Amino acid sequence: MKKVCLLITLFLCLVSCSHNTQREAFEDYMTRFPESSLQDVYKWCFQDVFGPAHLVSDTAASAAYIRSELTRYRPDSATPMYEYTGPDGRYVRVNLSLVADSVITVEQLVDALVRSSSQKPTMSVEQWRERWVDYVDILADVEPRPLNFESDAQKIDSLLSKGQYVMHHSRHFNETYLYFYRIIARDIFEQEILPVINSKKL
Repeated sequence: MKKVCLLITLFLCLVSCSHNTQREAFEDYMTRFPESSLQDVYKWCFQDVFGPAHLVSDTAASAAYIRSELTRYRPDSATPMYEYTGPDGRYVRVNLSLVADSVITVEQLVDALVRSSSQKPTMSVEQWRERWVDYVDILADVEPRPLNFESDAQKIDSLLSKGQYVMHHSRHFNETYLYFYRIIARDIFEQEILPVINSKKL
């Protein structure tokens, strides 16, 4: 009986620690992007599970699209050079500022993107829906609280109930932040791109 109680206590402690870590991640995100709606936080989180979301195979088209975005790119001090996605940080948002500032090339970014897109999600859409419900419970008490909390929560639940998970940034987010980025797997980023960034800082 004592052993069972000890295991239950240990499990509850692990859950509590996990929730505290997730809360800190959400608070850090909202500090960086206080104008985010729940929809934007959701996008940051699902990218952590599903990565680039779509298989990228046409490297020429990807490179062309990045170059077209660079024509619209403007420096924005509110957006980071790079940031890890979601509470677990499995992927990294790589800002196109790194290309605009000649830290890395379009070809390097596209190559990393193509390989990142082939990585498999860590869970099914149904499992993700259950995880998101837990996240919403935590986010309800985060300060600053994501904008449009209730309406976005309903919209996201409706999306997930259909077996879908992809959602874009809110219009308000896009109007507030000039944030052009690509999603790269953490291992590829840390092995190939981060060392280049660090060497440029020297």
